[in-house]
Amino acid sequence: MKEYRYKLGRITGVCPACGKRRFKYYVDSRTGRIIDPECGRCNREHSCGYHRSPRDAGIDGNTMSAFVSPARRKEPSHLPVPTFAKAPYCPLTQYLRGLFGKEPVERWCRLMGVDTFPDDPRKTIFWLQDRKGVNRSGKLMAYGDDGHRLHGKTDTGYLHKAFAIPDYDFEACFFGEHLAAQHPNHTIILVESEKSALMMNIQMELEGYIDRYICLATSGASNVRPDKSRMDDPWYRLNILKGRRVILLPDADMAESWDEAAKALRPYTSSVTVLDPRRPPFSLSGSQDVADYIAERATDNRYYETEYTETEMENINNTTAINNTESISNTADPTERYLIIKNANSWITDSMERPDPKPLWRNIWYENEVCCLFADTNVGKSILAVQIADEISQKRKVVYFDFEMTDKQFQMRYTDSDTGTPHAFSDNLFRAELSTDYNYRDIEGVINGIRSVARRCDSTTIIIDNLTWLCNRAETGEAAGEFMQLLIKLKRDYGFSILVLAHTPKSRGETALTIDRLAGSKRIANFMDAVFAIGISERDRASERYLIHLKSRSSAIEYTSRNVMLMKLAKEGSMLRMEHIGFTSEDTLITIDNTGDETRRKRMAEVEERLHQGQTYAQIQAEMHITPRLISEVNRRIKMPAA
Repeated sequence: MKEYRYKLGRITGVCPACGKRRFKYYVDSRTGRIIDPECGRCNREHSCGYHRSPRDAGIDGNTMSAFVSPARRKEPSHLPVPTFAKAPYCPLTQYLRGLFGKEPVERWCRLMGVDTFPDDPRKTIFWLQDRKGVNRSGKLMAYGDDGHRLHGKTDTGYLHKAFAIPDYDFEACFFGEHLAAQHPNHTIILVESEKSALMMNIQMELEGYIDRYICLATSGASNVRPDKSRMDDPWYRLNILKGRRVILLPDADMAESWDEAAKALRPYTSSVTVLDPRRPPFSLSGSQDVADYIAERATDNRYYETEYTETEMENINNTTAINNTESISNTADPTERYLIIKNANSWITDSMERPDPKPLWRNIWYENEVCCLFADTNVGKSILAVQIADEISQKRKVVYFDFEMTDKQFQMRYTDSDTGTPHAFSDNLFRAELSTDYNYRDIEGVINGIRSVARRCDSTTIIIDNLTWLCNRAETGEAAGEFMQLLIKLKRDYGFSILVLAHTPKSRGETALTIDRLAGSKRIANFMDAVFAIGISERDRASERYLIHLKSRSSAIEYTSRNVMLMKLAKEGSMLRMEHIGFTSEDTLITIDNTGDETRRKRMAEVEERLHQGQTYAQIQAEMHITPRLISEVNRRIKMPAA
């Protein structure tokens, strides 16, 4: 990293322009001394904006215009997960109830984390909960009855400072960041103030846009400028923007500054757009922000419901006040930072705010699930998987990671052999394959590549074909478990819906399809949200197949062993597919029940020959797809003494 001689230090003094003690001096990194009492930047970016660099003062040398912190190596301090008041009663929420009504304001206060400071009811607590669920602290802001901030010396601050928690290692995050993590496909709108973010989300819900956008607060204009040295820091606030669509909506007097920030953000995001607040529809001026615009829009729809009922006030008075250092200090077991705890009713209430997952394919694979399709070699699982991808891509983007077929094999499979016409897939379907640089030992590297490609394609629906190629040790329980943990992390961190294809390496016991037939068996199946399989019909081994559903966490299992889906391999023009032809029982497909027919006699003769060659029961069963009972019958006949 480039070394800068002159940097903005942490020494604070009086600003030469506005006279406020909010001035950061430039210091010489070699001596640690202030280079000039007028060289520095005022933190009052809106009302002052004074900035004089060493270069402006005629001092030569490399200059860094902002203080750069080293990448964080440990988790920052955190506060216990708060219990939000049932009815926040600070002046800000009273004011917002008058604009939007009681129900949406209180619901969004719960969702974003807005509460009243027990020691000073004028102050609102904006809880800073990051994308990992860590509650960094709470920002305190005092408001008047008109919904505007109070600007006294003690009217702002942070909760950990208010309670004087010793040795608190604070690292700020965006307000509302946890909601952005829960909705990985939403476009992120960044505004400066917490009040603006809260009002923006309420207004977007009322106007029907909340299913596509989520608004966060930066808590300062300088916080949208990326620090390149920290972009790989897992605790750095701007990491939530990586690979996302971002809209910047600055205050009216900061438009030019945010234009510069947008240019620096572009390498890390999917797209960045800056909305000029001075132009319609906002038409803001001076130091106005988006909250002023929303308040004006909401005026015509006021409910004027600013008074609390006696029951609500009783609930407020019964709320446990967090007014002592002990209840909020860092004395909790540090291992609890990996857990989020709420009572059961809160889990249900909060989850009801999010839509139920929709089925991606039939009632087997659902959104935000890791699902497994397994079958023996050359049965047709890749054919069905591409067919599934083709169907889903009619409505959403899908990335098919093909780690088995070459591009030429894929082209030939989906080209009409008579006319040479290829199948026209949807533009929403993307295909990826391994490069020649693939290192089979670097499974985590491939998983990271899958994540990156999916996000670049703007897709959360991915199909991996197949597990054996991706993890050649997957048939061992330990390797399979490690691999599945990485997939589960993709699902939870990015909201991915994942379908994994796997083999049945060999059959043990009956030929009926069960989870035990899956390679890696229990270790893999235990992690899966859903499992289904394809089997071969003994009635027509060349083209008849059946599908059985073996595990589900989101719906009742419809395709049981007594009601398997019967399918037939068919090529319609250029599309090779599994055609659904009915339902039947699995028993009728995996056994030959006519003891006197020619087919059975031929089978028994082949089994006898294989036994003479020294093949084991398992080898014969796997290669011929027959029951052990038939093999035992032939073996007994061979060993029976002649009459």
